[in-house]
Amino acid sequence: MYSVIVLCEPTNPEFQLGLANCAMQLGDQHLALQAASATIAFDARNARGYYISGRACLALGYRAEAEEDLMDAVSFGRGSRDSNVVEEAERLLKQLAALKLEEAAK
Repeated sequence: MYSVIVLCEPTNPEFQLGLANCAMQLGDQHLALQAASATIAFDARNARGYYISGRACLALGYRAEAEEDLMDAVSFGRGSRDSNVVEEAERLLKQLAALKLEEAAK
C-alpha cells in the first residue's frame, strides 16, 4: 500500500518512512534502505529515517554505514525527544560494538 502512496507523492518523507518500515517488516532490506534514504533526503533530521536506514544497513552487512546511521538516529532522536528511537538505536550500537570486540579478539 505504501508503495502506491509513495508513487502519488514521492517527496513526502512520512510516506517514504512508512514504505521503509513496511519493507523492513517484510524482510526487504534493499527497499527499506532506499526508502529510508529518501526520507533522509527530504527530511535530513528525521531520526526514524536514520534508524531504519541503520537497521537495513546492518541486515545487509554494511556495518560502518549502520553505525553512522544509528549514531545519527540517536543524535536526532534526542533532539526531537524520540526516546523509542534513541533506545533502540543505542541497543543496536551496543550490539555492533560487541561484534567489533568479538572480531578483534579472534
